[in-house]
Amino acid sequence: MAIESVNTIEIRLFETLESTFVKTAMVCVRRLQDFPGCLDYTLTRSTLEPGLWWLTGYWESESQMTSSFESAPMMQLLNCLVEEGANLSFWSFVPQTAIAHAD
Repeated sequence: MAIESVNTIEIRLFETLESTFVKTAMVCVRRLQDFPGCLDYTLTRSTLEPGLWWLTGYWESESQMTSSFESAPMMQLLNCLVEEGANLSFWSFVPQTAIAHAD
């Protein structure tokens, strides 16, 4: 299956939150990996900056990616992070090949 869409959440945490975050995030990642159209979901910690993480999903389609944003596991994770005061940045990407196929 080809990757048609990618979403990334950049997460900046206070170091005291990291142990709780990792446990919660890994549960959510495993649940998101089971969503229709999800090719993979990864959680990556920065090797250069403490407290910086990236949560990235790889999707068969943009619509499947978008529907995951309102899912229970995603809402659980985001609510936890917002309550703890984490800084979040969101990105989504559609590869150029997907755009060319849509034309």
